[in-house]
Amino acid sequence: MQTNTTRDKTIDFIKGILILFVILGHTTLGLTDMYSFDDTMNGIANVIYSFHMPCFIAVSGFLYSEYVGNASQGIFSRIGHKAFNILLPYVMISVIYWIIKFALSNLIREPVAVSSLISIPWKPIEFLWYLYALFLLYCVAYMVDYVFARLLPHFNYKMELLFVLFLIIAFTCYGSFHYEGFNYIAGFQMYFYLGCLIKKWLDKLDNRYAVLSLAVMSVLVEASGIVLQDDMSSNPLFSSLFERFTACIVTVFIFAVSYFLSRYCDFLSYFQYSQQNKSRMKIRKSQQGIYQKKTTVIFRSILW
Repeated sequence: MQTNTTRDKTIDFIKGILILFVILGHTTLGLTDMYSFDDTMNGIANVIYSFHMPCFIAVSGFLYSEYVGNASQGIFSRIGHKAFNILLPYVMISVIYWIIKFALSNLIREPVAVSSLISIPWKPIEFLWYLYALFLLYCVAYMVDYVFARLLPHFNYKMELLFVLFLIIAFTCYGSFHYEGFNYIAGFQMYFYLGCLIKKWLDKLDNRYAVLSLAVMSVLVEASGIVLQDDMSSNPLFSSLFERFTACIVTVFIFAVSYFLSRYCDFLSYFQYSQQNKSRMKIRKSQQGIYQKKTTVIFRSILW
């Protein structure tokens, strides 16, 4: 499989934005645990947590979309490659993390049991669920890609169909499985294919006004959903729909803004130009200092 070695600046902007949201989300949760705030802080944390992990998963789908339908590697070879890149680090980090927490069990609030080490293959420890879920999402994507390549090789709306299919699965099956891996697939596979769809949309909307229109439209749609939430907040189906709706809309907005900034606002060149100017100024100052020293030496030699 040939890989594209060109760096996609869109991903850099998305990662930067999401990292800031992760820090903000953890900070608000920490503050609410330490101090007594009103519901505003909890509301901020809930909003951030409703979209920041789905958006990270959408990034994987965004990058995966370049290789959809690529048959240069077999399905088992692709799964094995992901097992080496994701599953092996998951196991290693899980074991190291468990050893550290077990050794410091008397000093931490949530000690771990021996059973949590044994259950690593089917029940991730705390935050490591993300690596475990991401591997499963890739496995499903590889298998679905294999089936479509054999049965419907020329079907152009595969991503749209899969997004709707897993959206239905998320509403009907999420949380109903005893095995957490199936719940991860049911709950997050739709965001993986949302990333694939965003890549497809942005490639077609390769125009700054179209991309900005997509970002503005996502804000307007989300605002209308917030208005409707006040009238239908008592409906649990609507609440679940609104939560996933928010995750999808915010994800589209972050991708559209990041794509616009990376394509049409050359911040990196500006910073590089500023750094070059700073380095030039330092060189000039050092050269001026050298010239002053030389001039001083010359005058002293003349006077003597």
